[in-house]
Amino acid sequence: MPDYTLADFGTPAFNQNPFPIWEQLRQNEPLYRMDLPDGSHAWMITHYDDILAISKDPRFIRDAKKLVPEEVRENMPPSVAAVRRMLGQQMMNADPPEHTRLRQLVSKAFTPRMVEQLRGRIQQITDELLDRVEAHGQMDLIADFAFLLPVTVICEMLGVPVEDRDKFRVWSSFLVKPREEQSQMEFLTILNGFIDYIKALLEEKRSYPDEKLLSRLIRVEEAGDKLSQDELISMAFLLLVAGYETTVNLIGNGSLALLLHPQQMRKLQKEPALIVNAVEELLRYSAPITLTQRWANEDVELHGKHIARGDAVYLALMAANHEPAHFPNPEELDLAREPNEHLAFGKGLHFCLGAPLARLEGQIALQTLLRRFPNLHLTVKPEELKWRASLGFRGLQALPVAF
Repeated sequence: MPDYTLADFGTPAFNQNPFPIWEQLRQNEPLYRMDLPDGSHAWMITHYDDILAISKDPRFIRDAKKLVPEEVRENMPPSVAAVRRMLGQQMMNADPPEHTRLRQLVSKAFTPRMVEQLRGRIQQITDELLDRVEAHGQMDLIADFAFLLPVTVICEMLGVPVEDRDKFRVWSSFLVKPREEQSQMEFLTILNGFIDYIKALLEEKRSYPDEKLLSRLIRVEEAGDKLSQDELISMAFLLLVAGYETTVNLIGNGSLALLLHPQQMRKLQKEPALIVNAVEELLRYSAPITLTQRWANEDVELHGKHIARGDAVYLALMAANHEPAHFPNPEELDLAREPNEHLAFGKGLHFCLGAPLARLEGQIALQTLLRRFPNLHLTVKPEELKWRASLGFRGLQALPVAF
């Protein structure tokens, strides 16, 4: 079997067709060990049951700071230490009790009811975006639609000026690239630009509060507890980047999957009530998130192998979603598939808080797209499509279509 490095799981070539490699690992090395440049090790986990168990196992943590010796932290350059401190404040990088506290506070401002109230506005934005391209008879489904819908929604939710949305595309595209493709200086420059923007925005919201999500997060309080400045910056980072990155890829990957399976696409057009099931199957079949990460907080024996304290553990959600033991005929796109307990949004304490919003946007976007443009089709060969370089996210650079 070939030797894989961590970088191999984020290349455009891998993202174009990752399924044979996932199948190979699942059958031959479901706990695949990789050597990292710093001398440590990482593990790629591909079995559904293992991923589910690790997601709920307190021995595997999200907060890597707990594993970095104090002397190493003290020797970090101030710019690196400051960035690590801020990003370490977000829910996705925290463990209980910090994670529990943050999630309780944020949940007060980011409720399912609040998401459902956005339905009408999401539909309006969707219609407006499709109105813009209808007369042209063609579009880049990513740039003209899949990107603009969620970034407009999340900017409006948070109270970010819509004219700044292109900045977030540049920031997000850079920050989700594999770290091997960028220098530490480049990464810090981009990230600090993002942080400076969020700081200025938070200061504006303090001076001129409104009813948008950032202002609500500033005001939110539980038993005298509030979000600190670093926690607010980190939460804004999480919501703005992860909050729209997932949905861009859900709409783009989902549209491509339908275009490559015209029988299923016609089925959805004829049975629009199938949209809820359809989005769940598209999340399983062509997941927008490929990997999530944990660290072993103590030595763990798993399937006869030794995972040492401090080892990084990557949970291959997409591989689990194509495991035949859990999903019969996994390479078949079946929009009516039930049950469909996929792991596209993770499981356990760190289940994606924004999942209801991503689902709602995906349902409205795809249903409206197929209703408005029933003759939607690709204008290039599938093998000519370009995939983004990203470790953890899977998405297209562009998706040229006509209608």
